[in-house]
Order: sequence, then C-alpha cells, then structure tokens
Amino acid sequence: MSQGGAAPPCPHISFHDENLLAIDSHPLSPLLACGTMDGQVLIYSTKDYVQQTQDLRISSDSCRSLRFSKSGKTLYCGLKDKSIQYIDVNSFKVSFTIPNAHHSSLNSLHVISERLVATGDDEGCVKVWDARLRKEVFSVTENTDFISDMASSIEKQTLLCTSGDGSLSAVDLRQRKLEQRSDCSESELLCITLVKGGAKIVTGDAEGVLGIFTWGLWGDVIDRYPLTLRSQSIDSSIQISDSVVCAGGLDGIIRVVQILPNKTICELGRHHGSECSYPVEELRLSHDKTHLLSSSYDQVNSWPIGDLPKVWIGGGRREKEEQEEEEEEEQEDVKERRRGGKKSRRKRRRKELLAGSQPPKKRDTFFDDL
Repeated sequence: MSQGGAAPPCPHISFHDENLLAIDSHPLSPLLACGTMDGQVLIYSTKDYVQQTQDLRISSDSCRSLRFSKSGKTLYCGLKDKSIQYIDVNSFKVSFTIPNAHHSSLNSLHVISERLVATGDDEGCVKVWDARLRKEVFSVTENTDFISDMASSIEKQTLLCTSGDGSLSAVDLRQRKLEQRSDCSESELLCITLVKGGAKIVTGDAEGVLGIFTWGLWGDVIDRYPLTLRSQSIDSSIQISDSVVCAGGLDGIIRVVQILPNKTICELGRHHGSECSYPVEELRLSHDKTHLLSSSYDQVNSWPIGDLPKVWIGGGRREKEEQEEEEEEEQEDVKERRRGGKKSRRKRRRKELLAGSQPPKKRDTFFDDL
C-alpha cells in the first residue's frame, strides 16, 4: 500500500433513504449496528457477505450515538430526544428506556465497563450510569459546549472527554468528580484515542490537528501534528496498534498515523460521493480486528488492515531509554499553542439542521468490581 494509494473497500453498505449518524461493531460477532437521523437502528451481518438482519425504529428523533456493551448482549442508544434506550441484542427489542436522561440532546455515548456507561450532551454535561441498576451514578457539568467523544481507563479509574469548548476533561470515576480540565484551545476537540498503553492521549480538532497529551499532565498538549490540508476537521480516530492510529474527517480521507515520532504512514482509503468526497464521521474496528469500518452520510465501508506492514503497526524501534528521554523533554517544553477560529459544530448536528491528581478518598466499593 503506497503513500498515495488506497485499497478498495470491502464490503460496502449504501443507505438510500436513511441519513447515517452512528455505527458500532459487535465485540464478539460479525455484526454492525447503524443509527440513522430518522430514529432507526439497523443491524447488518458481515460474516460471509453483507446482509441486513434487523430494522427497528426506536424514535422519531435522531439516533446520534450507539455502542454495544462489552459482552455484546446490549446495544445502548443515545438520542436527540434526550433519552437512552437499551436494545436486547438477542431479541432485538427495546428492553428499557431512560427518558429525559439529560437536559439537552445526547451527543456521545461511551461504554466504560459492563456495569458503567457514560453519556455526554449538547451543553457539555457528562453523566455516568449504572447499566445494571439503570440509574445515574453522578454527573459533571464543567464543560460549556457539546461533549464530542469519550475514552476511559478502568485501571486508572478515569474517564476522558473532549468538548466543543476546546478542552480535554479527566473525570475521576472513584471520587465521582472532575479531576482536571485542560486549557481551552480556540478549536473544537472532536475525537480522542489512547495510545502507548494509555500513556499518551491523542485528540483530533476542527482545524485538522492531532493534539498529544501525556497522561496526568492535563493542562496542555505536549505536541501538535497538523494532519489535514486546508485545516479540515478530524472527526474520528481509532487505535490500531500501540503507537498507530487511523484518523478521518471532513476531507473524506482515512490516514494511518504513527504517534511519537509523528508520521503519516499512508492513506488507507477515501469516502467518495457522486460529486465530491464525503466526510469520514466514525471509525470502528471489526470484531476480529482485521477490518476498519468507516461511516459517512450514506455509506459504510470496510477496509482490510491485516496487510499493513508490521513495522508500521509495531510502534517504532526506539530504545526505551531514548523514548523516555524524549518524553521528558516534551513535557518540559509545553508551550502555548493556539490557532484558528471556531469551526462549526460536529457533523451530526449540522446534518440535522440541514435536514431541517490527589489520592482517592475512602468510599464505598461501587467501582471495585469493574
């Protein structure tokens, strides 16, 4: 696969009457879930060939985010009507609904563990839910704009959130409060990925820049890597190895990027519309980690990643001592980096408009079994 070339996608799913907003891949089986602007949830089997197996309308409002549970038994859906819906994967029926889960429309949803689920809304509120008891555990309201994406570390009991206000927030799950929030950049942060065993955090912003944070140093980035031409937004990213991520955005290109040292390895593929490139809105790995799934307005593509050279996805060859020395220098050289003006909000909301560190205190043992 060359720097400029891109392998054809296989398979391809086209949506003619639905406007696609969210996708997720089942963790254990060859199943793909898709959420649409008109409140439908569609399930596709990708075992031997692509076949739609289920179609369920769960709302008259948009299904903005959906995620399978770690076990794959439940599909959680976050909706524009402010509700959270549980879908039983075996029966493919709504098993439970939390109406008015937030004061404003949900924009993102993240599965922390089999027991905990986090949701973020248009006004910057983050809530953590007990998925078994189906009730709110706690909320954090320090952000001033929409929650675009989330990631978590169970080992470190931390939930990370990116926001349209340009900040990265670290939420302490054990103490149930905000640990620290980064300085607000002038560009919306739209996606987040953990790399290098969770030691580094990679964010994508509305100006097409990957920002790199060190775990625990939440104040500002240690490095910035401009990725796209003409400052086009990075809307989704995903880790494919310890030091390599795939990132996609407004220009429709999926890029394979090495982190620290930063390098664009190759172009994995592009989303093409009838007259122009369509943006890459979400990226997911298949259950067997052999394909990368990417979504846009009316299509889902599946790109083989098993043939990427191992030297690329191996994470580099620097000695541990050299890497630690470089990281120490990066931490000492943190500078103010601000650029550009605010871009418009995340694509899913634009489409809707167009369509019309302290030690933990002793508490109860709620999180001990995560």
